[in-house]
Amino acid sequence: MKGAILVCLIIIAATLAAQTERDVFTKGQDAIAHYRYEQAIRNFYDCYQADPQRLDCLQQLAWCHQQMGNMSDARLYYQSWAHADSLDPRSWVALGDLASQMGETDLAQRMFSRAVHLDSTNAYFLKKLGNTLITSGRLPEAISAFMTSLNYNDRDLETAAALAECFIQLDALDQATEVIEHALALNPTYRPIIRLGVRLANRLENHAQTIAYGQRLLATGDSALYYTTMTGYAWFKQDSLIRATELLGWVCKQERASELAHFYYALSLESSGRRSDALAQMAIAIEKGQSDYLYLFQEQAGRLNTLQKNYKEAVTAYEAALRLQDDPEYLFQIGRVYDEWYKDKSPAIRYFQNYLRTGHQQYADYTRQRLDTLKSDRHQKGTK
Repeated sequence: MKGAILVCLIIIAATLAAQTERDVFTKGQDAIAHYRYEQAIRNFYDCYQADPQRLDCLQQLAWCHQQMGNMSDARLYYQSWAHADSLDPRSWVALGDLASQMGETDLAQRMFSRAVHLDSTNAYFLKKLGNTLITSGRLPEAISAFMTSLNYNDRDLETAAALAECFIQLDALDQATEVIEHALALNPTYRPIIRLGVRLANRLENHAQTIAYGQRLLATGDSALYYTTMTGYAWFKQDSLIRATELLGWVCKQERASELAHFYYALSLESSGRRSDALAQMAIAIEKGQSDYLYLFQEQAGRLNTLQKNYKEAVTAYEAALRLQDDPEYLFQIGRVYDEWYKDKSPAIRYFQNYLRTGHQQYADYTRQRLDTLKSDRHQKGTK
């Protein structure tokens, strides 16, 4: 009889202890729901101390420390979880996420690789691995991971976008096109994929497709300046000057408009017959110039100033272009401005001679004829 009573007491005590653990664990979950991570940590720690076999407590402890920014303790608890059950891929993924958060790309990659080794058909784990491979610059391996991931979940738009990005970076543009079209068939308003479409079409110089993607992106409410600029430029290349000037004009009113936006706007304004406005925009492009295209801005400023009969400014612009880009054509253009519009032909002769010394052939015949004429005229006038 006493033995039966003792057994009952043991069962009751065990039941109460289990109930207490469940209550403590539930309190921890409730604290997480209210973002009270410090309270949750105390609850899960008590739960784990009561039963060291509760690996879910270790998991929650680690996660709460991670949310609190305490990465050292988070890693300690995640590692304890992984060592206690090394066959659970979730622990390795958690360690991989923590390593990624701390900028430890190589470690993250090893952790995700281990998770994939344990569960090679998990699309999410493969996506995680692919993302770290991109960060490491290992694009072919990233492509393999993403393609395998999509084999198991072909509706994952994030993975599709990452795969398309890899293809674009490797100039595998046909494959990128296929991925983008498949993704947009699943969700025609997914902005990251549409943005990739704009970039890809612009890269292919498919202006009609750039416009189609750009208009779709604008319809979603995404008016990011980079993509809107490319769309406006595509309208310009399609000779839709009204739409080009409207769109690029809006972009250039924004403080963060790029120098290329002002450059494209200048070209569209010139084509619309607004040469003075075009010059003003070209000046802004030059002032903002941060890219390798600054020499081109100066070249176009020289051309526009010549057309506007601002000859001094034209020479200044061409000389600036020459300093940025050693192109013999600029020597010729400067010589021509001096030749056509200045009474003193000495600078024209000097620049024409310098141009011929470069061996550039495009304007060589014209330049020789002009030099002969200029030297003859100078000789007749008795000048040296």
